[in-house]
Amino acid sequence: MPFFTHQFRAGIAGVSLATMVFAVAACGGGSGGNGGGSTTPADLNSANAAAAVSTGLKGAVITSGAVAMPDVTLTDTSGKPFNLATDTKGYVTMFYMGYTHCPDACPEAMAQMGAVMSSLPANISNKVKVVFVTTDPARDTPQALRTWLDQFDKNIIGLTGSAQDITGLEQTMGIPVQQEPKNADGTYGIDHLAAVFAFAAQDQKAHILYPGGFSNADIASDITTLVTKGFTG
Repeated sequence: MPFFTHQFRAGIAGVSLATMVFAVAACGGGSGGNGGGSTTPADLNSANAAAAVSTGLKGAVITSGAVAMPDVTLTDTSGKPFNLATDTKGYVTMFYMGYTHCPDACPEAMAQMGAVMSSLPANISNKVKVVFVTTDPARDTPQALRTWLDQFDKNIIGLTGSAQDITGLEQTMGIPVQQEPKNADGTYGIDHLAAVFAFAAQDQKAHILYPGGFSNADIASDITTLVTKGFTG
């Protein structure tokens, strides 16, 4: 899975969200497909060795400061309100923003999260929520989100909202998103950050994220540590 969709790629140990924003602002637009290669686990694990020693985790440490879970209410796939801060309180939360028409990064991320969650024992998985927020509310209705997410894991929480709600959340999270020009047939792609944020239960902050290159075992190990010990970096 790529770190950024389309032409954005990076191998990281610690990562600054400000750097991510700069990278996307420099985007010239793509063809609507997510071509190119992904960062390898060896690249990430080698670069992240020092951070792994200090945190006990394998994911990429957010060096610019932990990201707080936004106090934002969206709509879940059953049409009910879902407040990100309130409804994830007390859980380790794996958070991703993407869209159902994404050709590779988003389905790869959700397939991996589904596989990871199914590999965890119930005493761990019951303390974790996986949340997918659409970056494409015009096309991703609650029903469309549910149908798409069910391919990967029926327990993944899908959220949508108004264009204003989603834009506000992207800005609050510091996640850069850019819609590409429409193709002749009206289809379009969306450049977005292709990484899963891991929010710790004890402070509801994301200290770690996972772009492409991390194995299922890496993520499962980190989730287990976050559930049993919390973030200790």
